Amino acid sequence: MRICYLGNSISIHNQRWAEYLAREGHEIHFITLHPFVNIPCVKVYSLYSSLSRYLDIAFIINMRKIKKLIKSIKPHILHAHYLSDYGFYSSCLNFHPLVVSCWGSDVLIDPNKSLRYRLMLRHTCRVADKITVETKSVARILNKKFNVPLSKLEVFSWGINTNIFFKDYKKEVKELCEKFNIKKEYKVIFSPRSIKPIYGIEVIIDAIPIVLQKYPRVIFVFLSGIYDSKYKKKLMKKINILNISKNVLFLDYYLSDNEMAVWYNLSDIFISASYSDTIAISILEGMSCGTIPVISDLEENKKIVKDGKNGFLFPCGRSDILARKIIKALSGDIAFRKHVAKLNQQLIFEKYNIEKSISILERNYLELIDKR
Repeated sequence: MRICYLGNSISIHNQRWAEYLAREGHEIHFITLHPFVNIPCVKVYSLYSSLSRYLDIAFIINMRKIKKLIKSIKPHILHAHYLSDYGFYSSCLNFHPLVVSCWGSDVLIDPNKSLRYRLMLRHTCRVADKITVETKSVARILNKKFNVPLSKLEVFSWGINTNIFFKDYKKEVKELCEKFNIKKEYKVIFSPRSIKPIYGIEVIIDAIPIVLQKYPRVIFVFLSGIYDSKYKKKLMKKINILNISKNVLFLDYYLSDNEMAVWYNLSDIFISASYSDTIAISILEGMSCGTIPVISDLEENKKIVKDGKNGFLFPCGRSDILARKIIKALSGDIAFRKHVAKLNQQLIFEKYNIEKSISILERNYLELIDKR
């Protein structure tokens, strides 16, 4: 199939899906208003400019160019990501079959911000031929609040590449420890979420002094790749006030899938303190690597992690309880850690394997093409 993607090129999730489909033998074209990113086996068209910071305006200015590109590509399918921006833009292009993927915040958060977002979402859902969602709960919201027919919705996880995210990487872990001077006696706690308020990074920061009282030899590693600069500045100020900078490491660069897998393997625990989420890919990745998850008790999180059994849950925003759960996780013996790793790896392989997800997506593509 010849598939044209419309989405944020910076997103590692978009890159993964596009590359995976390309390696499956499909011809993939990727149109973006974000900066150019080289995606193996994928033809990327970037219309990025200084106006891209105002994405809606950038789309209006580039709408004709995008239409011409699509006309020259002649795709069998147009697939856009995130209902509130590229999904809406795709619905204005008068191209079918159109598949739009929901990411979570575009349904759970954006419509509550303004009437504009609600109108954009309704239009997108009305025009799209198929909408993919990761969870049944989000599908129910689209069905009940936005009158999207259930027949138009396809529920499945984005999936994890278990050929990359698995427990091993001993040589790479050793090299990483040497690079960042992480001594053997130190415990490592990894935060794989972006530095943005929605991911509750300040909750983790506030928990650190409590954890250090019990375990002073702990390093908290934060992945800051895509970040809110004002929010990060605020966090850095708090870190200095709490006098915990020696126990905090920020990775100010984008990590490849393999690099992410190595960090998960190096870490004893990974944390997600998000205030809102569907089933986060970063959580599934960490679980697939056998790392103990300590995550906020959101509805979708409770479906994959049972507190004390295959990880730990804590109430959103409660740094004191988060600290207690971290201490509990760190105090677990080797047998417990192996048990958690085994349970989680089995869960990911059986329910959240990318091969299964891609086969569902391909089936939907073919069904839409046949109906054309």
